[in-house]
Amino acid sequence: MAKEAGRDLTSLSDPPPSLPPSGPPDFPPGGKWGIFDDIMARSSPLSALSWLNSTQSLLLLLLLAQLLVLSWSRPSHKFPLCARLTMMVQQMRNLQMLTRNLQSESEFSGIELLEYNLDTLPEMEHTANHLSSLKLNDSLSQLYTDFRSFKLHLDWLIDVRVSMSLPVSLKTVEVTRGLQHILSLCSTALQQIACPLPQISIPSFPTRLTTWDVVLLSYEIPERLGFYCQWSTRVLVLLKSQVQGL
Repeated sequence: MAKEAGRDLTSLSDPPPSLPPSGPPDFPPGGKWGIFDDIMARSSPLSALSWLNSTQSLLLLLLLAQLLVLSWSRPSHKFPLCARLTMMVQQMRNLQMLTRNLQSESEFSGIELLEYNLDTLPEMEHTANHLSSLKLNDSLSQLYTDFRSFKLHLDWLIDVRVSMSLPVSLKTVEVTRGLQHILSLCSTALQQIACPLPQISIPSFPTRLTTWDVVLLSYEIPERLGFYCQWSTRVLVLLKSQVQGL
């Protein structure tokens, strides 16, 4: 028992095992990058050359990937404009269908009516000479101005019907939303070609209207708008072909 106690006391008096020193590891001569130099020195010339070639290939791939990202983040000028014109053509056809539906729900659908002849409504020149001499800036500006005018006319017509306690069709509201979508697309296209938005003046609307006048206007405005959409679609298709040919 005495021997075991002495042995325990002796083991307690022994110094604790030394711990590895804390702090950054010691690098070989040449600094921390000397590790790679040491690896290269121990490697055969063939393996070292292979390592360099693989590193250069990796750097080249990274450079090409960066160039692709830059090219995708900065698309060319004409392709976004073509896409915008395509969207305008689709929206124009949708708007034409909406105006046709608005006319078909009228109680006078299929009946020849005397028009009110609202002279403030825009008209498009629908001749072959006009279609063959289109210019991108002028044509888009004209479309924006005319569709803005149609939007003002429809908004005015809705206010008049409300003031006269006449019902407002949901299809009329859909047509106004379609016009707003066209205006938004046209505005973006004008900005893409650095063309300022044209200033729009409020038309001079008639003030003394009978219920029959409002009925005629409710049929005439969508009819004129549908005809304008038909020719505007042709104009946009021709403008798109011009942009694609640049």
